[in-house]
Amino acid sequence: MKTLKEAPYDQRGNLMHYPEDSYCNDAETGTSAWVPPDWRPISTFTATLTLTGRRRGRSAAYFMWTDQDGHEWPMFLTDLDYLISSATITNGIVTGTWTVGKRGANFGVRYVSSPEGGA
Repeated sequence: MKTLKEAPYDQRGNLMHYPEDSYCNDAETGTSAWVPPDWRPISTFTATLTLTGRRRGRSAAYFMWTDQDGHEWPMFLTDLDYLISSATITNGIVTGTWTVGKRGANFGVRYVSSPEGGA
């Protein structure tokens, strides 16, 4: 099994569910260009995420979460199952330790544990 080392992020710092180039406008220079994903090393991180909705991609439905800094994090349905059975979620908000996983060509955030070390 191959170890996942990097995940794609867009120019605003959101985890991309599917890695693809984005068309961006540069207000300072007045230019536009296709920009590739920003591939970042995968590590665990602590954040408070708020459930903001659901979407459908090319091959999968997924849920969207937003962190305290406004960054978006997609989550696979199977990872939501684990989150619901392992974490305390209040009004669609959960704090914990997270990492990024991959299924097929898609990426999503995964719950690792609570800040107190549970789950």
